[in-house]
Amino acid sequence: MVGGAWRNIAKLMMREKSNPLPILHGYRSSRREFTDYCRRLSRLRPQDIPFGGSLTEARREVLPVASIIMAEVLAAIRAKAAVVSTYGLREGFLFDMLDEDAKAMDPFLFTCHVLSAERCRFPEHSETIYQWTRPLFHRKTADPEHRDKLHHAICLLGDIAWRGHPDFRAEKAVETVLHGHFVGLSHRDRAYLAVALNQAYGAAIDAPHVAHILPLLNISELLEARMMGAALRLAQRLSGGAVTALTVSRLRLSKSKLYLGVPRAYKDITNDVVLKRLTQLSQLMGRRPVIEFPKDLKAPS
Repeated sequence: MVGGAWRNIAKLMMREKSNPLPILHGYRSSRREFTDYCRRLSRLRPQDIPFGGSLTEARREVLPVASIIMAEVLAAIRAKAAVVSTYGLREGFLFDMLDEDAKAMDPFLFTCHVLSAERCRFPEHSETIYQWTRPLFHRKTADPEHRDKLHHAICLLGDIAWRGHPDFRAEKAVETVLHGHFVGLSHRDRAYLAVALNQAYGAAIDAPHVAHILPLLNISELLEARMMGAALRLAQRLSGGAVTALTVSRLRLSKSKLYLGVPRAYKDITNDVVLKRLTQLSQLMGRRPVIEFPKDLKAPS
């Protein structure tokens, strides 16, 4: 949905529902829920619209008619959902002027790459960490490409708050993904990223800066996000800023165990803190942690 009237209908709905994330772009509602809300607004006098006092009088006057049009459009195109875009014709016109390579870029991942280059200590490690965590996520999902994109973004943004005070790094990272100016990201996606980064910084899942957005995720999404954050936390500790430790080690799963394999020559890097973080990850996965030294893993010559 674009245009001031339809956006303001969504904004009023968000306020009435006390939506946990006050970001208009990417707000999503089912067709039935949004249609019911529009039908209700269409029967109200402009001055009686809940929270309408926050709008100008001219905008408030057109909302009942705009609500009728919105409900009819949703029915006519048989939309599954209504999704708000804070961009419109101007941005579409500019997009048409881009070359084909630029159009093919994912706008969200592009922004993550820019932020990583600006704010992270080791942005070049993000791809290695992403590949290192892949053995943990073989479970099929409804949209595996989208899940993998979110995991890639988590790796890119995993060190984004390192300049902050240690006591508030988790809060700073969560604030960045919840309120950052991102395109191509839903409210659920923002919550998923926030939970993962909160876990990566070792903060409690019920910490005030993240607890309010947990209802945006179902329990499996919540657990998966925490697993990805714990895997990132383990990778960062194992590497200590030196990517070699990740290139010579690996994770693997069995039905009951989570294995961290390293070359025997690298056994000293599997210290107590690494074991602690491996244990935290394995607990989220319902498995026992095991450090192994497979013969096929060799230290670089």
